[in-house]
Amino acid sequence: CSSASAGGGQPVRAFPALALMQGYDTGVPCEDFHTAGIACFQNAGFPKNVKQQDSYFVVEDVAAQFPVPPECPRMSMFAVMDGHGEFGEISADFVRQNLAAHFARFPGLTSDRIGEALTAAFLAVEKDGLQLHSQTFYASGSCVLVLVITATSTWVANAGDCRAVVATDDECFDLSTDHCARVANPQELSRMLNAGGILTAGNTRITLPQAPGALETTRTLGDFWAKHPPNAPPELQMVSPYPDVRCFDRRAQERFLVIASDGIFSSLSSGEAVAAARASLLTMPPGQRLSSVAHAVLTQAVHAGSNDNITCMIVDLDSIPRQAVPALMPAKAMVPIVTFNSPELRPVETSTEIVAARAARPPRADPARPEQTNGSGALRGPDVVRADPPRPDPARPSANGHALVRADAARAGAGRSRGGYSDQGGRWDDGREE
Repeated sequence: CSSASAGGGQPVRAFPALALMQGYDTGVPCEDFHTAGIACFQNAGFPKNVKQQDSYFVVEDVAAQFPVPPECPRMSMFAVMDGHGEFGEISADFVRQNLAAHFARFPGLTSDRIGEALTAAFLAVEKDGLQLHSQTFYASGSCVLVLVITATSTWVANAGDCRAVVATDDECFDLSTDHCARVANPQELSRMLNAGGILTAGNTRITLPQAPGALETTRTLGDFWAKHPPNAPPELQMVSPYPDVRCFDRRAQERFLVIASDGIFSSLSSGEAVAAARASLLTMPPGQRLSSVAHAVLTQAVHAGSNDNITCMIVDLDSIPRQAVPALMPAKAMVPIVTFNSPELRPVETSTEIVAARAARPPRADPARPEQTNGSGALRGPDVVRADPPRPDPARPSANGHALVRADAARAGAGRSRGGYSDQGGRWDDGREE
């Protein structure tokens, strides 16, 4: 992706001047932490958004919140969930309450096993939690995107179409790949079709005969009708709960992250979202909270035509201690140093069905190659076949965001948490005032 000031790419779209900083809409729930700010918006002007099904959590210090081995590095976790279906908000909220705890209790958790722990946490939430209520989540589920940040590395685990983007001083790079049928790579397509899936709606959705619906996303937690065949390993099911896990070296020039549900990226490119955040940061008065920056990006997306619920999280990377790679690195070096969970699937078949499916999809720009796009993110030239590992999908997440933080934790300059993990007996406190 290309930000407004990045060299080589086309400038991002110009939007009308918006009151992004002063007097921003107090009807949009916002929350602040020492390292991050979040804004959530229920886009209720559209009938499909009768409920807010997005959610999120923040754990600024995993070891301060959960018992982990002493050899674990300091870790911070940031996550956005996007629920869909009748009970999508319940699914997303279940993930919010349980995924971090599953991650922290992974046996032998060390810096070398963060990828394994993230995978195990996704599968545990699906199997030990959602699957126990498979009737409720038969046709409901959630997309999930989680980042774990240490002093040296950024780990990204994704199942669905939420997205994480890192911004440097003058560029930005996608850290995740959207798991959507319309942009699925050959490996992802092969898995879905080999499992009996049928592409529909112009090859933008995946379904089964006599299914209760069709999903845009190709990996999710929940949606048990689409976990077909039901006895197959999760990485081979039509819609998979298996996360796509990547690890990146932290670099000295990285400034902030934009982590958001697809309500942002359905109307803004990654570069446009970063440009909106950067413009807000540059004009932010002293003492202004990071949630105002998230609100600025959210506002831009709504004005650009987003018709979905939106959760946007801005993470200040300078506030998270790091031992980063000191030298400035070119864009081509922004590649994972480790990838997990790109399981070896059956070889991509050159069947007419797969070839036809790819040919029928409209051209789509690769966000990692800004030179191929115009300002609106449309492709210039032939379609790009991505080499990214296959990625999951959901369809729209859950309830207002809550934070996974100690109820009594003091955070300098941070707003009051609207929900968190209580030290009292390990019970969950939704933070609502009586």
